[in-house]
Amino acid sequence: MCVCVLFLSDEQPAAQIIEAVDLTADPCDDFFQFACGSWNKKHIIPEDKTSYNPFEKLNDELQVILKSKPTPARCCNNSHNLFIC
Repeated sequence: MCVCVLFLSDEQPAAQIIEAVDLTADPCDDFFQFACGSWNKKHIIPEDKTSYNPFEKLNDELQVILKSKPTPARCCNNSHNLFIC
């Protein structure tokens, strides 16, 4: 049995969180805008969905990868992925 560990992004999780923060917003006035404002500006809600969040984005990316049926050659061409047999 082989296991392919896929890292969907080159970014570290902490960097993704920091990238989502809107530093122009005052957290005391609008905490949601402060915490999520930049993420919301960069990611529009797809027409077939009523909402969109980081978990749904991750799910969409994962579905594309899973449907492509990862093989050792596909999995290991990215230095961030790990293929174990």
